[in-house]
Amino acid sequence: MEISNYTTEDFVLDPSFKKWVMYPDGATNLFWENLLAENPSKHKKAKKASRIILQLNIKNQPILSDTEISDMWKDLDSRLSKDNQNVKIIFKKQ
Repeated sequence: MEISNYTTEDFVLDPSFKKWVMYPDGATNLFWENLLAENPSKHKKAKKASRIILQLNIKNQPILSDTEISDMWKDLDSRLSKDNQNVKIIFKKQ
């Protein structure tokens, strides 16, 4: 579909646009920034679509309980402690 005919919904459903919003990189930035520069009347629709995509992504993220977060921190702390012990052993051997 031609971007000049895009609605907000078209932007939201466009895989390339979603990729640009969620995981921007040099190529997608260049592509969409140029396309929107050539079609300034679509800026508001693209901006609204970006907000929708980002909100949908946030809603799809799992909500962790306090216990789950605490367990994750304990696991991370444990792993970091083990890594630090391994580093100390390596330096003592040298």
